[in-house]
Formats: sequence, structure tokens, C-alpha cells
Amino acid sequence: MALNQRLYERKHTDVLRDIRPAYVRLGDWMGKGSHAGTVFFMGAFMFYNSENTLLAADAIFLIFMMYFWWVTRRDRSDDKSS
Repeated sequence: MALNQRLYERKHTDVLRDIRPAYVRLGDWMGKGSHAGTVFFMGAFMFYNSENTLLAADAIFLIFMMYFWWVTRRDRSDDKSS
């Protein structure tokens, strides 16, 4: 039985893995504009959802400010997705 090669065969470029370390991949993910908006939205929802987060609100605010600074200072000259 002949198989449809177009459907069942893959080129070598289709199966390449991203072998960068996890922190580099996480940094790329967190640096994208749409993902940064999601992270900020989840942080705001965290305050709305749980009263216990108000105990650490100052520390969480500083972390989000550093994250905002990092996202705005990041070099996105080769970023094609945002």
C-alpha cells in the first residue's frame, strides 16, 4: 500500500528541538508583549482573588515594577512575533 508522502513524511527542519536552557526560553516567553500583559493581568487578579496577597503587596509590587522595567528595556530588534 502506497502512503501519501506529503501527509506522513516530515522534513528535518520540522522536528528540530529548541535546546536552549529553560531560563533563556522562559525569558523569551516573558519578554513578549502579549505574554507580559497576561502576567500583569494574572498579578492583578491575584490581589482581587486572595486577601493574603495584600500582606506581601509591597514586595509583589516591586517585583512587577522590575519586570516592567525589564520588559521595556529588552532588545526586541529580532523579535518577529510582537
